[in-house]
Amino acid sequence: MSDDEPSNRPAKKNATLFPFGFGIQRIDDSILVIDFLDADTDDTSGRVISSIAMPRRRAELLARAILEIDDEVEQSVQN
Repeated sequence: MSDDEPSNRPAKKNATLFPFGFGIQRIDDSILVIDFLDADTDDTSGRVISSIAMPRRRAELLARAILEIDDEVEQSVQN
């Protein structure tokens, strides 16, 4: 596909991050915030490089999708 052709994929505006770790905060019963952390050489706790807030249900779907990828990788290695 050339750059002039429209794409059905969302436009990617930011570079891909490779966080050192993450933290999860519950705002209330329905909203979670995921903080992505980068290692900071001066502070062992790291620093937040990005945060995403989402409804709890979407976070559950994200967690399942991540775990399914792990299951698919394990199955392909075993076969």
